[in-house]
Amino acid sequence: MLEEGNIPKLIDLFFAEYLQTNSCAIIQARALQAMSCSIRNHHVAEQIFCMNQEGRKMIEAALGLYSHDLKERLESAKQPLPKPSDTMKKKALFFLQALVTSDSADFDRIALFANAIQYAATRFVDSSNGDNSDIRETTLSMLTRILDQKKNVNVVLDAKEYLIDLGIK
Repeated sequence: MLEEGNIPKLIDLFFAEYLQTNSCAIIQARALQAMSCSIRNHHVAEQIFCMNQEGRKMIEAALGLYSHDLKERLESAKQPLPKPSDTMKKKALFFLQALVTSDSADFDRIALFANAIQYAATRFVDSSNGDNSDIRETTLSMLTRILDQKKNVNVVLDAKEYLIDLGIK
């Protein structure tokens, strides 16, 4: 996959589907899944993907980081991306967790995904948001593993006030 240059091709395929008026979430999910399967547990592939800004945006978009509510859409000059399905969020979270908790993950890699980690921590942990319990459990697992590995706990600690307030509820 690396030698053929398929990482950028899969990223382009993922984002090309957002630009279509009749976006096909199945193709996006398959592109994300293919990327995840190709990269996980391959040190060089993980490094190449993590250094690719569009690759990081792919995970962020699949989590819903660039989707906004209708009120925010009207106030924003930029066109937001559509909200991802629960299936897409699960695949993105699984991939994100694999990248930030792998043996080759380090402080810098976790910092590159800080926005995605904090977004997941503040959006998916609260059961009153209506998110799927699998998404909630995967998010909690990822946060716990980041804390256990002590490679960059600041990313999780930045969301501690929200998480503490949630725990007190």
